[in-house]
Amino acid sequence: MRRFASTTLFLLLGACVSSSEQPLQPACENIAPIFADFAGTDNPGFAVAVAVNGEVQCTQNFGAADLETKEPISDATRFNLASVSKALTAWAATSLSASGEYDLDAPLSRYLPDAPAYARDVTSRQMLNHTSGIRDTGTMYIMAGRSASEPISNTDGLALLHRQAALNFPAGDRYLYSNSGYLLTALAMEAATHRSFSSLTQQLVFDPAGLTGAAIMDTPGSMPAGSAKSYVFDGEATVWHLIPHSAGTVGSTNAYASAGDLAKWGLHFLAAMREGDARAQQMVAPARLNDGQSVAYGMGLELTQYRGQTVFMHSGSESGYRSILILLPEKGIVVTVLGNGSQRPQPLAEKVLDVLFDDAFSEPAPRRTPSPGASLDEQAVARLTGFYEFEAGRDAQIIHEGNTILVAVDPFGMLPMEAVSDTELLHAPSQVRISFSDLDGTRFNSMTLTGVGPAAEARRVDVSTSPVETIPTGAFYSEELGSEYELAVLDGTLSIVMAGQPPIPLTALDNGRYIFAPFGLCIEFESSDSFLLSTWRVKNLKFTRRE
Repeated sequence: MRRFASTTLFLLLGACVSSSEQPLQPACENIAPIFADFAGTDNPGFAVAVAVNGEVQCTQNFGAADLETKEPISDATRFNLASVSKALTAWAATSLSASGEYDLDAPLSRYLPDAPAYARDVTSRQMLNHTSGIRDTGTMYIMAGRSASEPISNTDGLALLHRQAALNFPAGDRYLYSNSGYLLTALAMEAATHRSFSSLTQQLVFDPAGLTGAAIMDTPGSMPAGSAKSYVFDGEATVWHLIPHSAGTVGSTNAYASAGDLAKWGLHFLAAMREGDARAQQMVAPARLNDGQSVAYGMGLELTQYRGQTVFMHSGSESGYRSILILLPEKGIVVTVLGNGSQRPQPLAEKVLDVLFDDAFSEPAPRRTPSPGASLDEQAVARLTGFYEFEAGRDAQIIHEGNTILVAVDPFGMLPMEAVSDTELLHAPSQVRISFSDLDGTRFNSMTLTGVGPAAEARRVDVSTSPVETIPTGAFYSEELGSEYELAVLDGTLSIVMAGQPPIPLTALDNGRYIFAPFGLCIEFESSDSFLLSTWRVKNLKFTRRE
């Protein structure tokens, strides 16, 4: 989807079909071919719901909710909504604000007096807009070497945030996605009302929209009855592995619902927009930075476009769960796709839109496969390959191996891509695209990544030729993570060594940074005795040499 460009439309938008238009009539039977690869109960799959004209019109299900029992996914199957939960959290927060029980612009310390010192003046609006600068707890757990199967509670998340010494950047200076802000907002709402977040969400979100099967789970490892289990596919062994869901944090994730219930909430939201409800208007108002620039994210919703139509959406990933909620306010369309097999649902949801509502769009559907016969010769490939930097802590590497072009970039790791043209690459299953520009004779110097959040631009950076012998090595410790990293030269390459983990090889760039592009890791030495570690969502964690 394309990033939303105009802010004026948000103020004028009517969230329903014009009375002069004929009601849209989706042909629900056309959904099944899109999900044919997920039919049967030998694999996980998806639940799909489509709503239009104020009603849920289509619900279809594919695959197994439980591979051991062969229980199929059904209309009643509940999924962890992962980060789509953020839209529900934002609705709860704006609802409390509308009733006067909660101030979105009050400092966090009003509601959480023991909030970390660096975050005391941050507001809930900034946290819901992802402009707070608060470091992302999920990323830090991974950086600390914590297993994904270990239980994580609200208390664990808050304790990790208390270990931090600073924000990623001054609040309001920029946009950077952070799960932590939604956790803190949920905890602040609990403190303001003296009620649990789950009971608040039930009253403010689920009950008004008629979501009879939705729930918030705030106990690590717990799931509502009738929930799908989550899985990941082991390509080498060609088997599905169960991924136990262990997180119990709220606000950012851990809402459970069926696809049909989530679609009902989407209709509830669009009806509120049509009525000029201030809660909905706040959620789709682009975030404003301190310098006045706007961001294509509101509160719990990404603001974008698809085929010429305004779109509000959010996607999510938690264990093997995948989710997406897509709202087309001008047409009153809602599409939800929920999965339990680690496959990205956005391309499938967009195909549902294409097949059911093609006439509702003013632009043609995007090409979803490489052009017939599209290929790159060695000279064309050489123009693309190399390292590109989005920012410190987020880099990409374009690699050519045999007949395959691989892109190493967080959050995908290694992504095989095909040529759409000599300036564009495509990963067809996920619809992630990379376009290249600024050709300087023999190579491109700029690339743009689309298909995962707002479009991101990166500039080429060259590899350093400095001798590896000059690089500081040894054991370094981070008070903020509570973890030790060893830097060692292995096979001529500086590597990060952590207990129980495979070594992480780093590439030296000529800007002085050492990176591992698939994980988005970046090291910058302050001296021979300290370095700063950054990733996409966490900046400048300090490590000092162990004596």
